[in-house]
Amino acid sequence: MVNAHSTGPKSDAVTLDRIRGWMREVLGLPADAVVLVSELRYGEPDGPDAETVIAVAGEPGRARRHTLPKAAADVTRLDVLSLAARGTHG
Repeated sequence: MVNAHSTGPKSDAVTLDRIRGWMREVLGLPADAVVLVSELRYGEPDGPDAETVIAVAGEPGRARRHTLPKAAADVTRLDVLSLAARGTHG
């Protein structure tokens, strides 16, 4: 069983807002699209210490969920560009 919890100490509001902004920009999202960014921290020895999950809603029938195997503070604009290029699931 994986023991995860949201929003570790590194995932402050500024960091999460920055990732949200990159997703809006890269995907050309409308103003009313919902972009949720969460950081999950794990205690599993063979898995990542943290991962960042980005969910995008607001386009009927086009919900997207992306996962990056790193803390939110380590996510770069290039990571977000890669997610957009890969499609709906990361």
